[in-house]
Amino acid sequence: MGKNFEINVMMFGGRRSGKTSILAAMKECVDQVFRDEQELGLSISSLDFDTMKALEEKNQELHLYYSEKDRDEAFTPDNNPTQSQRVYQFGIQLVNKPSAKLQMNFTDYPGEWLDNSSKFEQLKEIMEKTDIIMIAIDTPYLMEEARTVDAIGRYNEPKNFTGRIADMVKENFVVPEGSIRKKMILFVPLKCEKYYNQRNLSEDRMEELNVKVKKAYEKLITFITQGENKDRYECAIAPIFTLGNARFNRFAGNDTNASDGSNKYYIMNAKGYPDKPLYSFDIDATEPAPEYCEQPLLYTLVFLLKWAEQTKTRKPGLLGSILGMADTMASRFLKIPGAKDFADRSEFLRSKLKKEGDGYEIICDPLKFKGV
Repeated sequence: MGKNFEINVMMFGGRRSGKTSILAAMKECVDQVFRDEQELGLSISSLDFDTMKALEEKNQELHLYYSEKDRDEAFTPDNNPTQSQRVYQFGIQLVNKPSAKLQMNFTDYPGEWLDNSSKFEQLKEIMEKTDIIMIAIDTPYLMEEARTVDAIGRYNEPKNFTGRIADMVKENFVVPEGSIRKKMILFVPLKCEKYYNQRNLSEDRMEELNVKVKKAYEKLITFITQGENKDRYECAIAPIFTLGNARFNRFAGNDTNASDGSNKYYIMNAKGYPDKPLYSFDIDATEPAPEYCEQPLLYTLVFLLKWAEQTKTRKPGLLGSILGMADTMASRFLKIPGAKDFADRSEFLRSKLKKEGDGYEIICDPLKFKGV
């Protein structure tokens, strides 16, 4: 291992679900948090040219949506999907101690891989090397066209691959029996601006979104909350708003006079779901106004720091635990330059986590994100 401590995060989600947009917005929002909280003494940067270029291009794409000639027209976001596997590298460092750096590697892949048997082994390999999985959920497909108020949207499964992702996580993102290792799963609903309404709470549907996430991923959530697994996995639902002021309007081809919900009223793709969702801007929107986009990365930081703290203070009773401790990610973290300085910031960062409201919920909490 080099001088940087590394943590591996996998972005999991279907085609054009917005995985790369998460990264671009997340980096910008965390940078703003660190600038606003200067006493924290942390900074974030892209560590390689490819990461810098890709995120700059994604941010340019997001801002282009707001150009004057297009602002009054419905548009389809994330219309430039990832074409190959990419690893985005971020560095979190102490401002007064540049040698103390945490490196976060975010692996993104084409969403089509979830429907390609030849890529299955490659996805498994990524998962087995991963510490944290962020499951990107294309929210309109989860919420819209539900047959009843309590049901999940009829196009959720072919778009978000809910069942397939759950099975893959259960089989390949496991904590070995007897290990003190911890892992984290974040459900990250995206493009949920339509369902967020703080001006008129009677129209706010973020808690409904929370319920539907838990219903759609019920089998996976049951798996990680059963028996000893509840002490192995930190898990939360963390919705984010990458644009903040652009809301789902309709699927292209929708006949507003239709009443039976027949597929013929949408422009469908070969996979059996409408592939052209259209979004409209709020009347006063002039530039992106992201909200909560820092949360997935803050959860990642707190996960690492809380795990290191727990490992350091643990008093193992079994020889296997003692022997295994030296090889854990947390133990390796404790040996890097400035580990104590990072650890000292753990509680402050934890205080910045959003833990409830607006669809947020911590489902499993072995590392005490909620507090003691």
